[in-house]
Amino acid sequence: MLATILHPASQGASAPPLVIAHGLYGSARNWGVIARRLADIRNVVTVDMRNHGTSPRFATQSYPEMAADLAEVIASLGTPVDLLGHSMGGKAAMHLMGDWDYQVAKDNSASKNGIADDQLGILPFPTIEGGKGDPASALAGRARAN
Repeated sequence: MLATILHPASQGASAPPLVIAHGLYGSARNWGVIARRLADIRNVVTVDMRNHGTSPRFATQSYPEMAADLAEVIASLGTPVDLLGHSMGGKAAMHLMGDWDYQVAKDNSASKNGIADDQLGILPFPTIEGGKGDPASALAGRARAN
């Protein structure tokens, strides 16, 4: 299993644990300061992704494999978690989610309401006054030459 660092909740864990997956060439330690600040009402677990930090070394490192590694860490916690991934860790988290459908998740929730849209943590794309370009082109992973 991947190496992890636990940052325990300082005020008692009243929210689901937060699992943080770092980006390429990063490590669980990179998130230490942020993890400690987020660990007020929840335990925060930072993960060393495969072939990073103190986690085991493998001959391969695909996104499906990294997603399976994250699934193993989450299963070991024995409770539903919130998952945050940066860069490579974010893509691994998206692979773990697979063909996630918000409406299905909403319909399967206990309340049938799911999470309110204003609590989903969706951030608006930042814009710069007088800037050039279409922010949507970057969001889709395609850059346009100006």
